[in-house]
Amino acid sequence: MTMKLEYPYTTPTISVSLRNPELGDARRTPLQKVFRRSMNGTKYSYKSTNTVETLLVSVTAICDWTDLRAFIHAATDDDTRLTLFHGEAGAEVWKGRMLATPALLSQDGNNSHSITFEFKGIKQ
Repeated sequence: MTMKLEYPYTTPTISVSLRNPELGDARRTPLQKVFRRSMNGTKYSYKSTNTVETLLVSVTAICDWTDLRAFIHAATDDDTRLTLFHGEAGAEVWKGRMLATPALLSQDGNNSHSITFEFKGIKQ
């Protein structure tokens, strides 16, 4: 799987591609159930279709950290496009924001880094 981050959402000027992201306990969906009663008293419920989800993304073995660091500084708390390419299965496109919570960065070796961040958005 490959992940591509693009900023801003409407006309991207900055993009970063990351290979093999791990989407740990990735999708945390808030419960968006709506309960209603019809005019004849029948109860029904439904789930909102465009619910906001939070993705927890971890990427290891990043060699070129400078592009990703510049992207994080530019795009935090603003609309961003996140595309997950699943090979032949297609792609998922998300519109959302990288949260301002501190991205966890660690250095694994001389020129290898790992990062974990949260992305909150809606699947398009």
